[in-house]
Amino acid sequence: ANRLATQLERDGIEANAIHGNKSQNARTRALKSFKDGELRVLVATDIAARGLDIEALPHVVNYDLPHVAEDYLHRIGRTGRAGASGEAVSLISPEERPLLAAIERLMNRRVELRVIGGFEGAGTPERELPHRAPHAHQRPQQHARPQAQPQRHQRPPQQAQRRNVRAEVQPPQHAVAQAELQPVPPQPVPGYRPLTAHAPQHRVPSLLGGRPQRRR
Repeated sequence: ANRLATQLERDGIEANAIHGNKSQNARTRALKSFKDGELRVLVATDIAARGLDIEALPHVVNYDLPHVAEDYLHRIGRTGRAGASGEAVSLISPEERPLLAAIERLMNRRVELRVIGGFEGAGTPERELPHRAPHAHQRPQQHARPQAQPQRHQRPPQQAQRRNVRAEVQPPQHAVAQAELQPVPPQPVPGYRPLTAHAPQHRVPSLLGGRPQRRR
């Protein structure tokens, strides 16, 4: 949690972290700064985030998926309360697909997947979503454009890196336009975007949940 908060600070995003190794006074100060709008991001572990009641929280970002599916419901339940609009975004790597499947079984619904450009990952197939699944859309696969064949011994580095990528998932333009018209669309933007660009003043922007240390 501290490492993620430090990384956000280096990127110019005001952030702080709360976790079990911080004193109660330090956690209280960080939470107050977040509620007052002084912090744009509050990084919290599952244990430290228990019992948090933040009014009008528009975003929850799961930096990683929880190993217990019920914890996912506790995380995303902190946004969109009492009829207010809210958005929950989860960053998922290929090895976390079993965790996502467990969450979908618990909720009895599919979670919409969107691929972020540059982070597709070679050899990661896209699942096929049923048309009748609520709030889930099947993403058509488009074959990658064939590259011009260079002369022998002159393969460009980018082509060499993409030689194992067989397809690139890109949503059609009309699908993107429809998604932008929805009240609460997840935005496939690489990196961390300004989450409070559209929020009223003094509204807290986001709450990141995750484990203190992320295995790579």
